[in-house]
Amino acid sequence: MQFLAFLLSLSTVTASGLCPVLGPVFPPVKSLHDATTLHTAFNKTQLQLDDAFRTGNSSKGPISPNRTYSLEIFSASDAKPLFEYHHRGANLVNTTGPIGGDSVYRVGSFTKLLTIYLLLLEAGDGILHEPVTKYLPELKGKDDWDEMTVGALASHLGGLAADCKSLDYMDATEGSPGGLSPDGGFPQLPKNEQSPCVFNETHCSRAEVLKAVRARPRTYLPYTTPAYSNTGFVLLGMILETVAGKSYEDVLQSALVEPLHLKGTTSSIPKSVAGGVIISDPTSSGWYADFRGITAMGGAFSSTHDLATIGRSILASSLLPSNTTRAWLKPATFTSSLTGGVGMPWEIYRASLDAKNNRVVDIYTKGGEVGVYTAILALMPDYDVGFAVAMASEVGETPYPLNDLIVETLLPALEEVGREQAHARFAGTYTATNINSTITLSTSPGKSGLKIDRWISNSTNDIVKAFGDPEDFRAYFTNVESEDGKEVHWRANSGFTDGGEGNGPFTSCQTWLNVDRPTWGLYGLDDFTFHLGKDGKVDRLEVKALKVVLEKQ
Repeated sequence: MQFLAFLLSLSTVTASGLCPVLGPVFPPVKSLHDATTLHTAFNKTQLQLDDAFRTGNSSKGPISPNRTYSLEIFSASDAKPLFEYHHRGANLVNTTGPIGGDSVYRVGSFTKLLTIYLLLLEAGDGILHEPVTKYLPELKGKDDWDEMTVGALASHLGGLAADCKSLDYMDATEGSPGGLSPDGGFPQLPKNEQSPCVFNETHCSRAEVLKAVRARPRTYLPYTTPAYSNTGFVLLGMILETVAGKSYEDVLQSALVEPLHLKGTTSSIPKSVAGGVIISDPTSSGWYADFRGITAMGGAFSSTHDLATIGRSILASSLLPSNTTRAWLKPATFTSSLTGGVGMPWEIYRASLDAKNNRVVDIYTKGGEVGVYTAILALMPDYDVGFAVAMASEVGETPYPLNDLIVETLLPALEEVGREQAHARFAGTYTATNINSTITLSTSPGKSGLKIDRWISNSTNDIVKAFGDPEDFRAYFTNVESEDGKEVHWRANSGFTDGGEGNGPFTSCQTWLNVDRPTWGLYGLDDFTFHLGKDGKVDRLEVKALKVVLEKQ
């Protein structure tokens, strides 16, 4: 086995704590209704939420007991909710009956996620690379519109004005968005600078909206920096209607509501307030706020059951090709925060489960606010799990303290369930029958992946040392498997960082550079292929680079 020692010597990694690849470190969790660890976490969450609404405070900040609140935690592999929580606020005076998963809230800018989902369903992800002017020819020849892509609009990278209309529905005075007025020291606006479309009062035609878009100055050149833009999604709504040949509401109905059997999701004001969560009265709460002409940016209504169903369909790729989903659940750009990114139109938050060992979980969310309503859908692709929140409270209150509370308890529990399930299936000793080769795998609470405790290959026992610190040498789950699902691939790696000790920008996790290295022939030495028997249990481990198959003992 001298050739093996030579191959391993080519690796120049320096181990410095665990450093797993980005993404799931164990297979997606299954059968979560039977997971004791998760039930314990849910019991803790129940107590924390009860205490927060009882006392008006939580470990993450103040919580108003007056807010009406709905939460559903869900898994892509189970149609039943994993956990639900509903609180009826004291100021909910115009809603009869209990608050539940089918209670309807306004969801504001969550509508932007629906808009992108509908575009992908109607046109595929190829449309994201096409020029906007293909669908909105009225914008040709102006500034750099001929170079602007649909994807730039979808990821808030178009450098467009935030709004193409006056959007202050609480005090919508023409020419004075946000309640600003000449009485407050602002100059009188000439007629050609006043928006012809004032939210909740007047509505613009397509031609008027496009004229307003052309008139507004750019904030940045395209692809410079993310700058939140309702304008971009008004245009995406027009593109969707052009592609589909029908109204936004009709596309929503045929592409999502009907296939997913959604009960409370609409893009226009429901004909009845029955089932709606109404604080004070429908007008002052924002329930009747009219988004005609700009629906695609924030006009939808939904429930936590429906939000969870939509989230489940995304995670499970039940309506889209799985490759499209994987591409969609990726960042398009960073923000100035070390823990935040932007997708299409995801608001991405990076949670650190273990900062010392570089275990990062990306949470793909889309929130929305309108009037007294706030909503958020959060997806965690590492576990195929998500949660949906909808809330009605005083203007300015958000669910984010409670979201932090949920994530703080939920993520470690999901990680532990993933470890427990992986240990039951994959951990153990694997031995070859024809040569002296043995691999022993285990897991440890709080540690990522399968630890390679022992690896003897044809009587050579220095393989683990050659990869770096033996404590850091682990195998991580990949989503590569054979067509029949009987072969499941993991990749072994010894986590490392560049630049030695410290916390500078060049000491970041560099494990991704070492995947599939070193190789022998067609195969990477890090490729661990587990074979499943007829009962679905692991019975063999194959290291194809070494031409060896080991039986599970």
